[in-house]
Amino acid sequence: MKSPILAQCVLQRGLSLSSIHCGSSAAMIVPASGLYKHEEPASQLSSSRKINRSDNSRTYCFDRVHETRLEVSLKSVLNLFLLGKFRVAWEYGNTTFFNSIFKPILKRLSGTKSLCPKQRSRRKSKSSRSEFAIAGKNIIFVGGLGCIGMHTCREIVKKGPKNLLILDKIEKSETIKNLQELNPETTTVTYYPYDVTVSLVESKKMLTTIFEKFKKIDLLINGASILDDHQVEETIAVNFTGMMNTISALMDFWDKQKGCSGGAIANICSVAAFNPIYQLPVYSASMAAVFSFTNSLAKLAPITGVTAYSINLGIMRASLVGQYNSWMDVEPCVVHLLLQHPTQTPTNAARNFVKAIEANKNGAIWKLDLADLEEVKWTGFKHWDPRI
Repeated sequence: MKSPILAQCVLQRGLSLSSIHCGSSAAMIVPASGLYKHEEPASQLSSSRKINRSDNSRTYCFDRVHETRLEVSLKSVLNLFLLGKFRVAWEYGNTTFFNSIFKPILKRLSGTKSLCPKQRSRRKSKSSRSEFAIAGKNIIFVGGLGCIGMHTCREIVKKGPKNLLILDKIEKSETIKNLQELNPETTTVTYYPYDVTVSLVESKKMLTTIFEKFKKIDLLINGASILDDHQVEETIAVNFTGMMNTISALMDFWDKQKGCSGGAIANICSVAAFNPIYQLPVYSASMAAVFSFTNSLAKLAPITGVTAYSINLGIMRASLVGQYNSWMDVEPCVVHLLLQHPTQTPTNAARNFVKAIEANKNGAIWKLDLADLEEVKWTGFKHWDPRI
């Protein structure tokens, strides 16, 4: 059945739709008053459209893949849509029927107004992708003097932030000077010595000093990491615990529950969080922890006012310089094996990194690999739901 036919029926004065039967769809558009569902074998239904006139109503029957019949009450649905008082219930994730038939009709009835929570969030996320302009912002980059860090800082400075604060363990004064010369009229680049493995108390002292001077920070980028599975405790401390402590300390200045205005967090992660490099289980586990923590932060955004997303980097040849140890020396040539496959340059990765920052999409899972930026639709959540 085509949507124009149904639209004509809905728009016809004095006509109400009492039920719609569809075997394949689990999408149900329901009024705020309630939902009515009934199932019976589709074999008992006619394969063609059936119209029953009773109390000024019509019933449409569709035979689809699944042997079920879905009955949905649409009493007074037109008035509900015009008033914006409606809800859409999805069961089992199949929204084919809604997208193909009802969505065009409801769009016609309500103009450009969003029609359901999922659509509202989708449209909202699209508009928010252009909301974060780097120009004029105050940005903290933890670990900003590493391989990807330096290249990304260059791309950020070109966008004209007001202040770029680089927090790193090792000072590289020449690099700071070069960054400052890229855009001296609009951007001030400042270096702060910072070891991410310090305690939470020390992290709070550092951020207190920064906020006393700059008053406001718009974006935190966490990029400190190491890859050495011989150093198990150090790997966890730098890659995960340090990141978590930095964010926890920052919440004193961002959390809207404390009367603050919020902010945005970009956590640099790795594609090893998706599928571990089994010869590097410690590194892979630390990245998975960062990935999981970031997803939780994103879901807490309505409470804290702090948005978060992960940028998961693929292999970069320039970063694999030197000796990298596998866990228990299970693979002495792990770097050589990784470099046998296609890699990306830090310059291309940095440009895509900035695109992800500008997109500013809360909860986004960005894969930055082989000079390509892709938002990953994570499906791992479907296997278990805490239901809280």
